[in-house]
Amino acid sequence: MVRYVTALITALACTSTVGISQSSVAIRNVTVIPMTAGGPTANQSVVIRDGRIAEIGPSAQVRVPDGASVIERVRGE
Repeated sequence: MVRYVTALITALACTSTVGISQSSVAIRNVTVIPMTAGGPTANQSVVIRDGRIAEIGPSAQVRVPDGASVIERVRGE
């Protein structure tokens, strides 16, 4: 699962055309693995705007932009 989410975030961040018409995508309730320090952080949201990661933080605190496509993690996957 971690590999899938990491690959999904990387793919969305590296391309401006992901087959979704909106310019913003929010991936909610996932585990984020920082590349600089610390360990995995659960229940995070990642907001991608115009093909770039714009915000990462706790799902309860990150606001999903109006009109954004939302990818919601299903528990157990």
